[in-house]
Amino acid sequence: MTTTYQGEWVSTRSKKDGKWGPFSQPALWSKWGANGQDGDGVQYIFYRTTTNNDPDNPTPNNTNSDAYQETGDFEGIEYIPGGWSDDPIGVTKEYPYEWVCQRKFRGGRWRAYTGPSLWAKYGKDGLDGLGSIVLDLDNEIQSVATDSLGNVVGGLPLNATLSMYYGTVQLNLSSLTVRPPEGVIATADRQSGIITVTSIANTTDTTIRIPIDASTVYNNELMERTTYLTINKIKPGADGEDAILYSLMPSVDAIHVDKKGVSDVVFITCGIKKTQGANTVELSQLPNGYAFKYVIDEELAENYTIDQNISTSSIKKKIIFMLTNGG
Repeated sequence: MTTTYQGEWVSTRSKKDGKWGPFSQPALWSKWGANGQDGDGVQYIFYRTTTNNDPDNPTPNNTNSDAYQETGDFEGIEYIPGGWSDDPIGVTKEYPYEWVCQRKFRGGRWRAYTGPSLWAKYGKDGLDGLGSIVLDLDNEIQSVATDSLGNVVGGLPLNATLSMYYGTVQLNLSSLTVRPPEGVIATADRQSGIITVTSIANTTDTTIRIPIDASTVYNNELMERTTYLTINKIKPGADGEDAILYSLMPSVDAIHVDKKGVSDVVFITCGIKKTQGANTVELSQLPNGYAFKYVIDEELAENYTIDQNISTSSIKKKIIFMLTNGG
């Protein structure tokens, strides 16, 4: 990817009965983002293996380091974990499996890597393997408030929505399961892709990582992927004050468009919910020190006012609402 060639596309074809079929409709593989990084505040990294055992998640213990956050002496230097590559190298007979991890830039910080998920598998007789199918889990890092003993007092239930894509094309889920650790109760709904966590015991770790397995059928092949939902338990402050959690509340979770391009909703809005201890209220004003913004498709972020109407006619692919501390 370069400043001149800012989009890269992928098209696949399959071989049956000794004959190659037509190439598929091109799908966006990657695009050039701000400062040469991956687009939309997302980084993908890749790792090849000789077996189908997935590599360890490469998130370091200290995600606050300048190297990981690309700040200080490391400003402008893209963080790549050892052994991983910034671009897919490609599968071979010697390395038949290639894996992908993803991290997102949210609230002014790089978050933990999700995955690994299988990116490509070496095929037989020149056939393409299980490539280019990736997961997207929204709200993949969330928080709940606890008392000093670790009992959850606010933030439950919490939800996250999982989608599977081939390039930019969303695929129907064939299966969706969640594997909560001991002390956590969680469910998964395949039709909606929604993961719901309803209970967290005080015996659980301060940081909880919940594996989520999903599958889809593409080109008559079953594609299976795994990602993780991370939940942080926030205890009271030094003086015993309750932890404060803010949650965004969009008016709709999805905008449906008919064949004529007409949306089922004219406007979309977003509110803010504040949870402090056992009390939850909807806010009418922005909390002090916070910035509320929205991003439509690939445009720049714009300031947003609580419950401001945004016309859905201006949205081609997506809208993102962001609440950040310190602007």
